[in-house]
Amino acid sequence: MDYSFYAASFTSGQAVVLAALVIGLFWTALVHPERIRSLAQFRVATFMAGFSMVVPLVSQILVLQSGGLGGVPGTPSNLVASYVVSMLSPILVMFGIILGVGSVTPSKRQTPS
Repeated sequence: MDYSFYAASFTSGQAVVLAALVIGLFWTALVHPERIRSLAQFRVATFMAGFSMVVPLVSQILVLQSGGLGGVPGTPSNLVASYVVSMLSPILVMFGIILGVGSVTPSKRQTPS
């Protein structure tokens, strides 16, 4: 099995950003759970970080089993589908960062003590 698609999906520093997000989320949950303002947002951010790690591998397995998403490799529908699939992981990481930061950021209505 060719893992080049899986390896290419974590290029340009995405793996470093994802690792920092996962470490930050676990650090917050284990050491400073009182800082979590929205438990639902925190859980969704953690889910998105974990899901973004397995999306490239699962999508590659589905592409290989289906014969290339569009049937014949190199066809326009196959290329568009492969671009869409390759964008899922960075989008999940982005929303994971937004929700993760939002879940631990105090609201503007709270006064500092």
